[in-house]
Amino acid sequence: MSRACDAINCDRVVQTGRFMCIQHWRLVPVVEQRQINARFRAASSRYALMHDVFYVQACATAIEQVAALEGHPTANSYRNLLGVLQRQQKGA
Repeated sequence: MSRACDAINCDRVVQTGRFMCIQHWRLVPVVEQRQINARFRAASSRYALMHDVFYVQACATAIEQVAALEGHPTANSYRNLLGVLQRQQKGA
């Protein structure tokens, strides 16, 4: 299976389980790469992954860093999801 790269305005296709195409992944700082990879490997399911605040935070930051390098707006769905997760944690 395949899906779209998560970088803003990228239409490259990546394999399921990949976050970004290789060109954009290389722009992500190593710290975020390691965080994303570690949390992805530790997740019990994709559903659990999308509820992992640390994973979503690292993804949002990675997208924003790549977008800034390419001169794109930094708004992204991971940042929006992070806000939802943080509000849920405060209410729990």
